[in-house]
Amino acid sequence: MLPKDKNAFLGHIRRLSALNGGEAPAIAARITRSALALVLESTYPRLIALGLSAGDQNLKSKPELQAFARWLQGAPFLETAFWLSSAYAGLMSPVRRSEQALFFTPPALSTRLIGSLRRHGVRLTKARFADPSCGGSAFLAPVAMEIARELSLSGWSSNRILAHVTNHVVGFELDPVLCELSRAFLNMALYDHVCRVGQLLEPKIYQGNALVTALSYAENYDVVISNPPYRKVTAAEFSKLDDAYHHLVMGQPNLYALFIDLSLRLTKPEGHVGLLTPAGFFGGRSFGPLRNVLRRDASVRQVDFIEPRIGAFLDVEQETALTVVRKSSAQASSVSVFVTTDGQDFVPLGNHVLAADAYAPWVLPRSREELSALLSFATPRWTLADYGYEPKTGFLVPHRMPVPRLRRKGNRLWVCPLIWATQIGKEGTHDFQPGRRDHADIYVDVSGYGCDRVLTTPSVALQRTSSKDQARRLRCAPITQAFVDKHGGYMGENHVCFIAPITGRQPAVSVEVLATILNSDPVDRVFRCLSGTATVSAYELRAMPMPDPVIVRRALTAGASPNEAVLQGYAAISTKRDGKQKAA
Repeated sequence: MLPKDKNAFLGHIRRLSALNGGEAPAIAARITRSALALVLESTYPRLIALGLSAGDQNLKSKPELQAFARWLQGAPFLETAFWLSSAYAGLMSPVRRSEQALFFTPPALSTRLIGSLRRHGVRLTKARFADPSCGGSAFLAPVAMEIARELSLSGWSSNRILAHVTNHVVGFELDPVLCELSRAFLNMALYDHVCRVGQLLEPKIYQGNALVTALSYAENYDVVISNPPYRKVTAAEFSKLDDAYHHLVMGQPNLYALFIDLSLRLTKPEGHVGLLTPAGFFGGRSFGPLRNVLRRDASVRQVDFIEPRIGAFLDVEQETALTVVRKSSAQASSVSVFVTTDGQDFVPLGNHVLAADAYAPWVLPRSREELSALLSFATPRWTLADYGYEPKTGFLVPHRMPVPRLRRKGNRLWVCPLIWATQIGKEGTHDFQPGRRDHADIYVDVSGYGCDRVLTTPSVALQRTSSKDQARRLRCAPITQAFVDKHGGYMGENHVCFIAPITGRQPAVSVEVLATILNSDPVDRVFRCLSGTATVSAYELRAMPMPDPVIVRRALTAGASPNEAVLQGYAAISTKRDGKQKAA
């Protein structure tokens, strides 16, 4: 997905980071400007003559910077722009990089999204484009290049082409250095035309917080295309924003949700929005209001899933997606879904209908293997509640709560086991033994705090987070009745979800059988259709279709493998369910 030579790039960043020049943001800006200047001198010399920054002469003489510039000069233009933007971010501290959400769009994805917009009816030479978080012009530069190419074929002069781009391609960006880079990259993208005219392109790149400054441009653009910043928004930050965003709040909002809403506001009726975002907003309770806005005011046309193991961004591990929507109250009959496992070939997964409830998760396949899992969402169906179980997040936040942690129980009263996520083995076993560092503490003293949160029933302990290297999103283990009898109860930390019996209900299956079902491949594929993040939420667990428990238990008793038994249980949901059956 990322341009090749990622490791070579990271090597250059390590060497450039050793240059001494002041605070990280300042030196990052100076190094990036100087690297850009060396590239301009070598490949785009007229731009220097026409007034683009000449960089820092002292830095330009450094061997480390000259080596980086030579490496950049061997790459295609869009990759050069990507690496320069990424260098600016890479020279920041990880904290600053995360605060500013400095993660840039690889050229393969910008090309794909622009192509998808064209296939959905966008005419580049007729549309006005905006990017509310333009970064290093990852979308604006290729859009400008394509516009210039088409207008050149139509016989337009360079003067007319530059004037057209100036009036039809607009960016908003908070970071002033990235604004500089965007202007430079647009001039590099249209270098031949700039040379013919003998004057720099003066693109409309507005510096400031687009969530504030861009609201006055509502319904001004035919196409809004963006890779919005993503991180949690603090209460202090949110309090400074316009009331226009308050309808999106259900819990702590994410920055990219606000930018998606802004993108729709900036778009003209019947215009298009193209997004590169985490896939998290497809599911999760907190994104329900955003999904409602997109279903109410727009029509979702296409979704491209990017397999998380290939990575869409530097230093980021999460599922991402390209999404094309049209601002229209008329809903599309279905959404076209594609997936890529290499960043080049996008495999079609068919057309799929979203749920009638506009707040509901978008249930879409992420792979060919998940196509059959979609059948499980047909009604009638079983859920965890039908099984007689309810998911609960572990109570203990280890470094924030005054609950003493212990390595040994000793003779103390009011001490119970502490269940860490790391105790849940990949084979579905609960390994109650000391782990590394903090996880060596496997008991808690609840005599002074938290005794009312001790669990005293069997349950299924499930890891709430997963990594891209895990084969399954769901990984769980039973906390058995024997464990409860031995210890009297237990407490979980907040990276564990406990699926416990509902008080007063007879569970349909034991916790051992439930863990077997949840650890199966078919259930994991069903869950992936619901969830777009590495976090397993109670909201999605409650919504997840489950197989018929009686059929599963019967098949397991007959000797079927867990996967075979669960598949039989899901096949049974295609016939009408005769009430809620109970396990004997």
